[in-house]
Amino acid sequence: MAELWAGTDAGKAEHHCTVIDTNGNKVLSRRVPNNEPELLELLGNVLELADGGVVTWAVDLNSGGAALLIALLVGHGQKLLYIPGRTLHHAAAAYRGSGKTDAKDAFVIADRSAAARRGSGPRCPSHQQRHQRRRGRSHPAEAQHTTVPGEKTAARMVHTLAREVIRLGEEIDQLNTLIEGRFREHADAEVITSMPGIGDMLGAEFIAATGGDMAAFGSPDRLAGVAGLAPVPRDSGKVSGNLKRPRRYSRRLLRMFYLSAQVAAVHCPESRRFYQRKRAEGKSHKQAVLALARRRLNVLWALIRDHRTFKAATDRQATAAA
Repeated sequence: MAELWAGTDAGKAEHHCTVIDTNGNKVLSRRVPNNEPELLELLGNVLELADGGVVTWAVDLNSGGAALLIALLVGHGQKLLYIPGRTLHHAAAAYRGSGKTDAKDAFVIADRSAAARRGSGPRCPSHQQRHQRRRGRSHPAEAQHTTVPGEKTAARMVHTLAREVIRLGEEIDQLNTLIEGRFREHADAEVITSMPGIGDMLGAEFIAATGGDMAAFGSPDRLAGVAGLAPVPRDSGKVSGNLKRPRRYSRRLLRMFYLSAQVAAVHCPESRRFYQRKRAEGKSHKQAVLALARRRLNVLWALIRDHRTFKAATDRQATAAA
């Protein structure tokens, strides 16, 4: 008959359990998958080592990945201690070795629980010890028969949240349909969406951010300044020539031009060539996309001004040849 302390460094997929005796000698050290058959087998092995004696189990988590292990230990009447992670962190510094491993943490947990065996730390209710082994091997979800506390409540919450997410998704789809329909009523909708990379939603953002009236801006440079695509000088003393993005600009408008430029850099040959040329000049991806967005702003301005749709270079050449 022996008195043992079993420390468990708990994880989501696996736990590491280390068992020590009254002299602090290690009698078992094992990594165990976090599913019921393997955890029950570990429980049986430790009880066999105790040979009818008392086993005190200690874990560094009181929920989450350790929930199944805790439920099994409580269900089998085992003494259980909780060693907080902060306590474990400070205690580990007093043990040999500077490295951190699951096995070392499990040993520290076991040793700390042995030192606190006469303390009044939080313990689970004690019942008559009993042992049950299950040697079957199957998928963890199919092999688990123990109900973790709060499992049914959590399942109801997940079900409720899932229905709410589905409902919100349906409402978002309906709103998107309404926005697209309202945008299509605008006189420049066809012109705006003829630009590669601009669909109904980004087109609607452009109209919402600008009011749909280019005359209010006066020039594409003014529009670029509002969109944060036209740098302003930030000179100081003898230092001159510093150009930076203005502090005040429409982030919605910048987002619209930036996202559409990213799409166009992939799917539009002209935009892709411009982007690649900027990268070859040494600009970063973000700088090249912003430069492309600035150029596309000029093109979109001209299209809206002239009330004409965008045509790729090949289409323009074919029209000129005709």
